[in-house]
Amino acid sequence: MATPFQNKHAFDPRGFGNYLFNVTEVDPANPGDAKPISSFTKKGLERLMAKHGVQNEINLDKDKETLPNIVDAVLSHYKETGILKGILLPFITEKSLLQEPDELLYDINKVWLNYGPNGKGGQRNPKPKHILEMIRKWQINLLTVGMARRNSNGEVFVNEGQQRSIAAAILGKTKMCYQCIISDDDAWDPIAYKGENSGKLSQSNVETFESDAIIISNQLEKSKQGPHAELGFDAVQEITKLHPEADEYIHYKMKRILNWNRNYPIEMVNSDAPSKERFSTGHCSNYNQMFDIFETPEYTMNDDRILKSALNFYQQVWSKRALITGDLILFLEFFYYNQDWFYKMSAEDQEYLLIRMKNAIQPVWVDNDTAKAGAGHTAVWKIVQDARKDNYPNKTIDEQQKNGIFYKYASPRVAQCMWIGTALYSLLKARMDKEDADKLVQPFTTTDDGTKITYDALSVV
Repeated sequence: MATPFQNKHAFDPRGFGNYLFNVTEVDPANPGDAKPISSFTKKGLERLMAKHGVQNEINLDKDKETLPNIVDAVLSHYKETGILKGILLPFITEKSLLQEPDELLYDINKVWLNYGPNGKGGQRNPKPKHILEMIRKWQINLLTVGMARRNSNGEVFVNEGQQRSIAAAILGKTKMCYQCIISDDDAWDPIAYKGENSGKLSQSNVETFESDAIIISNQLEKSKQGPHAELGFDAVQEITKLHPEADEYIHYKMKRILNWNRNYPIEMVNSDAPSKERFSTGHCSNYNQMFDIFETPEYTMNDDRILKSALNFYQQVWSKRALITGDLILFLEFFYYNQDWFYKMSAEDQEYLLIRMKNAIQPVWVDNDTAKAGAGHTAVWKIVQDARKDNYPNKTIDEQQKNGIFYKYASPRVAQCMWIGTALYSLLKARMDKEDADKLVQPFTTTDDGTKITYDALSVV
């Protein structure tokens, strides 16, 4: 395919066109409505890769191969699947701020991978999904030096850094930086590969969350538009140029709402932390579900009022407990389904209603300090799960097929959370005065053909 671009890309001679036009069909100089890959969330990109059938890895079935040919194989896979069609890639246009001494820079045509006998044991296979995730989060200043072996012919065999070398080459880097063992003995390759890739300590999700929050707060403070924790989130997006679905933005927002802007801060802790830490007052150890909550538009609409109301009420009901995300969803679902009337009440009437709700909930789902039964030491959602067995189909394959209507039409929020909301609805309906109970909205979902589905009441009282 002829290409109209002037800027030369490293892979022009290999048939992919300037700036990989045959793969993306996007002119980076005039991208039009092409979607930047950086605007995808991690989950959004994962869904797109699943839709297009992008493989976890490509088995080259070769003992050794050059980096350009490996990159071509990865690009061919992207072209065949169509994953990058209409996607704008962050092509390299600036020099890295990292030191790259000339003696450590090697032309990509001199770079090889030693995969071992029959392509096994010497190196990982190329990982197309992982490479796309690297490209999604690409920053040239974080392309660190790799480890390799250089032989007497000047050929460089990468032992650590293959996936980022592929990503960098796709984005136009023609020279790679490696610290090399100088040897003709290729027995060094599997030794170095194993040594560099075994037992590495990865950053946990919570550690990434904390890092992102600090990075963005520093960026906002440098903008000198006021204390970062007092800026509106629209202003945060404008200053940082982050998409509202970007992981970094969601992490910063989580830190603000859970911690920096709360009277009683909530700390995220690792899921493998000691139980005393995980279940301490004001701690939350379920990062994944908390991230999902902040990523759910039904909970974050109208300036996050549902999310903030649920967090506040949780701490009123269970002031001494850790924050259990499954139990937080009880209240998220309440405020979601009842928002049309609840937020029309005066602040005083809202406060009195929540006191009555708290009085209805606590004798059944108690605080840690008040009893050893019920929710004292067991998450409420687990108690509800036991109670729903006779009312709600279990999520086995057979039950999903038998009761497919409950799963087929539901969004992830409804499918995972509606039964929890139904439990709170059932409890409040049974324990609150009729005047309050009559206002409550039963959780429901609507199918594509307009059919309204509600779940049976759960016996939780």
